[in-house]
Amino acid sequence: MLGACVDEKKGRSIARMMGIPVLGFVGLLLMTVQKNHLAPAEAEQMLEVAMQRGFRLSGRRS
Repeated sequence: MLGACVDEKKGRSIARMMGIPVLGFVGLLLMTVQKNHLAPAEAEQMLEVAMQRGFRLSGRRS
């Protein structure tokens, strides 16, 4: 089944109501590291850049 890469709260909620698996930016980074498509240091750097540009972590997994 195809899923959705969504970070916005409303979009994630709607996708879940429709039974669509949801993956956010951080989850996508983790998945690419786990599959050895991206080095951990590269993922960390990408996350740091995203946070410098306004990306925020909610502190909860959902």
